[in-house]
Amino acid sequence: MRYTVRESIMKNTLIILVSSMLLCGCSQKQVTPAIDLIQVGTDTTWNHGADGEAVLHVSKREGSSLEGIRLVIKPSRQQETIITSDSGTVAPGSVENAADQNSVLITLTNIQSECGTQHLTEPQFIYVLHH
Repeated sequence: MRYTVRESIMKNTLIILVSSMLLCGCSQKQVTPAIDLIQVGTDTTWNHGADGEAVLHVSKREGSSLEGIRLVIKPSRQQETIITSDSGTVAPGSVENAADQNSVLITLTNIQSECGTQHLTEPQFIYVLHH
């Protein structure tokens, strides 16, 4: 079967169009792992339950080590809790799933927490942040 020039151009155009649609449809978005969102000097907002949020701020980070940590937990229908710690660590994942790229597990040492008029000091605090 012989094609005319016009038919050849249309055929090639169709092949290119279909190929590009397949490539675009199969490509996935590059998702930033949650652990990479923790940046020095930046407030990072995380999900807290169905309709709340948690805001994490760190003053220093070297690998998994954190210093100067402030975590503000803001449930939608309750008073916010402010947790501070001089040091802690961060690891990817959650308690249930260490491979969860949308979560981080933070372990804070010698914490001070404040919720309204209540003040609490604890030697350790473990919390999972979901993005």
